[in-house]
Amino acid sequence: MEIEQQMLSSEHSLRSKGYARQACFFGNYIHSITGPNGNQIAIPKPLMRVIKASKESQLLLVWWNNEQFIRAYTYESLTRKIPNIHAKIRSELIAEGQNEAKAEELADKAIAELSSKAMQVEPDKQGRIVLPKQWMEKLGMRGSVKIEGRYSYISIGRVETEEKAEESAATVPAENEELNAKVTAQLNKW
Repeated sequence: MEIEQQMLSSEHSLRSKGYARQACFFGNYIHSITGPNGNQIAIPKPLMRVIKASKESQLLLVWWNNEQFIRAYTYESLTRKIPNIHAKIRSELIAEGQNEAKAEELADKAIAELSSKAMQVEPDKQGRIVLPKQWMEKLGMRGSVKIEGRYSYISIGRVETEEKAEESAATVPAENEELNAKVTAQLNKW
């Protein structure tokens, strides 16, 4: 609750100084994969309007914890979340019995892992971005993708049934599973 109040206070302070409001994404779209290398998609116009209104042009693509989709955050949105994710993971680890130094080390490791999985992209004038070919292959993205607004980020995934998603889910090494679950829980918070 305290972190959320700090975020609201921080956002109010930014808006009072002339900065745009944080981007919030809504909607569900199916778009074709295009481009000479078969790894380009167009961000739907309603979502591009939100990105432009936020006065941000760079996006951070994140394929995290072997999820069945790629997350696309505005640069500012994800960088604002990082300190809160770090603090929350650290406090959870301490509550679970880790000493402060080890909790800090593990929280740093989680943030480093998250940061290493982020890729900066900037949509062109038509809202097109290039997705990492390797990620697309691992996720089995071909032909079309499902693009969803998930409030604080955009989800880009293949068009499929829930059954297929469960069948194709990759495994996560056991030692990282718990820590990755903590980061995922924080990423999913509004």
